[in-house]
Amino acid sequence: MRFLTKFFKLLDAATGDGGEGGGGAGGDPAAAAAAAAATGGDGGTGGDGSALGTGGEAAPAWTVESIPEKYRVKKEDGTIDAEASLQKVDQARSHLEKRMGSGDVPPKEFSEYKVPDLPEELKGVELSTEEFAKKAHGMGLTQKQYEGVMSEYFSLLPNLVAADSQAQTGEVVSQLRETWGEASDANFRNAHKAAVSIGESIGIPYAEIEKAIGNNPVALRLLAAVGGEMSEDKTPPNANGAVPAGFDINVAMSSKAYQNANDPEHEKVTAQVNAHYAKLEKAGKL
Repeated sequence: MRFLTKFFKLLDAATGDGGEGGGGAGGDPAAAAAAAAATGGDGGTGGDGSALGTGGEAAPAWTVESIPEKYRVKKEDGTIDAEASLQKVDQARSHLEKRMGSGDVPPKEFSEYKVPDLPEELKGVELSTEEFAKKAHGMGLTQKQYEGVMSEYFSLLPNLVAADSQAQTGEVVSQLRETWGEASDANFRNAHKAAVSIGESIGIPYAEIEKAIGNNPVALRLLAAVGGEMSEDKTPPNANGAVPAGFDINVAMSSKAYQNANDPEHEKVTAQVNAHYAKLEKAGKL
């Protein structure tokens, strides 16, 4: 605004009441304006400067011809129309001010950006924003612009996380159904039953177990096996005669028949393993 104030001071000096010559500068408004600019418009005291400032180098004199060519408005006689030209300069300034908004500038360092508050859905979530802050600073984002971008990102993040989780769950379910085949529904029920039961026995809520291993295929297969055992009678009536001669528990448990619930021999080998441990327990060896 000091720039425009000076412009209008000069305009007043060039078109003021100082006679036809605009203040006695040879009748030339431009010369009068230049003289006013050179003296600060107040006899050379520097106007809005200071006594200290009078010891510095004088600022170059401003003239109407100093207005950039693209802002000049000519009169019919070809001379510069100072008032119209200054209005054009002010219009350009106003347009630029609207584009810049408040005129805010980026912080000196990216670390000075202030991250907006997280929405309730993300409370307790640790997010690293340092890398984006560096990029934002490189792009020249102001604090207000940075906050706007981050707030929009935070509003979208819960849906992005949910969508990613659903996609992952779908992949795991498809993978396990391919592995388990027709026994899939039963195995999913057994895995859930085992997770609930084990969680209760060791004091871990089901929600925490699901969050930790709910989409881990290996963990689900183990839980399904445990849940399947939980639904069976571990001490069948014929336990004493169910273990064949030369039975090796390690061989039996590592066999395909024992590990694959779809194997035709699975039920038989499982009964042998259960009978083996039942005998050991009865003998006090467990």
